[in-house]
Amino acid sequence: MALLLTRDDLRTLLEDPAQLDSAFAAIEGAFREHRESGGKPTPQLALPLSEGRGAVRIVTAASATNGVTLRAASGGPGASPIDAYVVMLFDSKNGQLRAVLAGDDLNVYRTAVPAGVGCRLLAHPASRVVAMLGSGRQARGQLVMLHHALPALDEVRVYSPTPEHRVAFALEMSERLGVRVDAVADPRAAVAGADVIGVTSNALAPVFETAWLKPGALVVSMAAGQVPPDLLSQARVIASSLADVVGPGAKREPYTSAIASGAWDPTRTVELVDVLTGTTPGRTSEDEIILYEMPGMGAWDTAIMRWVYDWATQREVGTPFHLSVPGSGA
Repeated sequence: MALLLTRDDLRTLLEDPAQLDSAFAAIEGAFREHRESGGKPTPQLALPLSEGRGAVRIVTAASATNGVTLRAASGGPGASPIDAYVVMLFDSKNGQLRAVLAGDDLNVYRTAVPAGVGCRLLAHPASRVVAMLGSGRQARGQLVMLHHALPALDEVRVYSPTPEHRVAFALEMSERLGVRVDAVADPRAAVAGADVIGVTSNALAPVFETAWLKPGALVVSMAAGQVPPDLLSQARVIASSLADVVGPGAKREPYTSAIASGAWDPTRTVELVDVLTGTTPGRTSEDEIILYEMPGMGAWDTAIMRWVYDWATQREVGTPFHLSVPGSGA
């Protein structure tokens, strides 16, 4: 029997800091399985809505361990409609539907937890100052995970070009995490002296300058095109997925242009799973600047959805249902 898991059903899990270690473990397992399975891509679709109102984007992923997921989200001009983000989890052995999940908050988790995993592996353990460039839902989720990954964290600076957004972020996250969160009026004030910089902006161009970074800083980059091109030559680049950053056919700036011009050697890029398994060190010196480039991976979908499903079944959360009754067919 499948489970229907609404946003309210999941709130207890997603607001419980005690559950984050198991979420981190789920993503670490996904990185390992992705490597062992050869990391084969799965299909993605964009199905247009009528009258230019956007599209329903469908992302699929498959894991022998966690199951098969189908993630569908509607997007276009204006606010997203209600019930426009849904995830389905299927059993990997027999294809049976296991769960239908509200994807609103899970989308944040599927990208924020990998940021926390990377931060735990790559940042100085004594890191205490974080800069957030962006103040939306992704920034909120990522800061929660960075806070969990960095035991010494006691100061956060947030920059957004919209004053009311950065002030609201600072007030909310300071209360939620119990650490000092300051809203600052320019990105340099946020980045200067920070140990970890979370880049979660909606911008289509670089949002900081390499010269602002302190020696030994870690930059966590979620979206393409938001880091300055000259950072590539001054940082150790570690990617969640090599194929999606520097692989054949990859289109992710500033890497695509730097490779095409000969300014960047793609073989210098390290994959995070090699740090996770101890094959290569996370950092090679105290002053080394590290750029953690993290394009989304389907393996994160299956890991997080299975993590949620296991939690729900153990605690009898959600509404069981059948779409078809066994033996009722013609």
